[in-house]
Amino acid sequence: GAQAIISESSHWNSNQTYRTTSILLADANHLQSVDDILTLSERYCGLNRLQEPVISVEPEKTGGRAAIRVEVTLRDEKVEESCDTQEKPSEARTVSVVYHWNGTTKTYEPDSQDIKILEDENEKRF
Repeated sequence: GAQAIISESSHWNSNQTYRTTSILLADANHLQSVDDILTLSERYCGLNRLQEPVISVEPEKTGGRAAIRVEVTLRDEKVEESCDTQEKPSEARTVSVVYHWNGTTKTYEPDSQDIKILEDENEKRF
């Protein structure tokens, strides 16, 4: 059967860390991209603003290929340091999407655009 492969790549520039988490499907005959999850973590004086992706697999209720759940937790972590101005911590939240197998198109499809909306928000802060 097919196997999901997760690949992570990241780099940092100044106070920002950019991470790409790629989900790939390895089948007997080929490698297929499911999606790339782009996250951004930032450091402010006295605060780390983190985006942490977690990927899990769930049995598909219809008996087909397993569903793939992606949850990105957004949380702020206080850092003890002396600052003239300090960024206020935000409420923690989780953005999630579940990818379900479409037997007709032979692809995984997301059940929402919430991850893409987060990526668009992040892009405005580059």
